Amino acid sequence: MRQPPRNVAVLHHSDLVPGLLAHPVTLGVAEVFELVEAARREEAWAE
Repeated sequence: MRQPPRNVAVLHHSDLVPGLLAHPVTLGVAEVFELVEAARREEAWAE
């Protein structure tokens, strides 16, 4: 049987937003901006 990864939350899609909202905010504005910019780069999603 496959085991879920350690230290990683595995959620059903309907539980994603509530699951994220249940955790305290730990990123600052600058860190969120960096993540958004990284996610916009096509090479971040290339296989």
